[in-house]
Amino acid sequence: MHAIILAGDRPGGSPLAKSNNVSSGIFVKVNGVTCINRVLTAIHNSRLITTASIVGPSKESFLGESSLSGLIDNYGFDWLSPDKGPAASAAKALRHVNILPALLTTADHALLTPEIIDDFCKSAKTVQADLVVGLALHTDVIKAFPQTKRTLLRFADGIYCGCNLFLLNTTESQSVLSFWKALEADRKKPWRIVMKLGPKLLLKYLFRLLTIDELFEKLSSCSGARVRYVSVSNPIAAIDVDSEGDLKLANEICSND
Repeated sequence: MHAIILAGDRPGGSPLAKSNNVSSGIFVKVNGVTCINRVLTAIHNSRLITTASIVGPSKESFLGESSLSGLIDNYGFDWLSPDKGPAASAAKALRHVNILPALLTTADHALLTPEIIDDFCKSAKTVQADLVVGLALHTDVIKAFPQTKRTLLRFADGIYCGCNLFLLNTTESQSVLSFWKALEADRKKPWRIVMKLGPKLLLKYLFRLLTIDELFEKLSSCSGARVRYVSVSNPIAAIDVDSEGDLKLANEICSND
């Protein structure tokens, strides 16, 4: 199986990178190791992933980080320059390698483990869908890490957190990535995403009447592809590192391992 790791910076740069005096947030160190190096090592040690493409960072940043370029060479992974935004970068990588199914994740997912990767991929491969999204129950996340603040997806039948884990199963997943380009700017504000799917859906979401299956049915009809989700049991999968609070928590988790 192939993996695509998104490692480009979002417009405006990363406040976390600036506060830690690095060129990109993916170079922030968690317990002495950069976020991206942690992700690449987890991918490399996965039992299911055999090849990988890293999309980003910029060529200047890539060449300026000898540990990253050395690790990519050592693992035999590919590097691609990023496109304009995560969805476009993912689509670019998919066109470049043309290998399916493919795991899609991000380079700031510093606590990612081979076990999380393999469990998600095994579960997602059993779902009849073009693209599968990994979600963790908020109750599990907050029980394990009561101090964390995550972006919440509130449904009538449960509250979920994103895990930055996606399985691109078929070529039709490209249409989902194309559709996501119009939504990704609002990724931290789920209600705005729902609003773009229709006013009736927004009202149901705001009043906690919308079920998670209803949302994914709507995403499927709007994107022209089958989009489904699977639950990710390990709450660590919901922790990425894109804020000072996340960085503090990630360091605490790693120091306790």
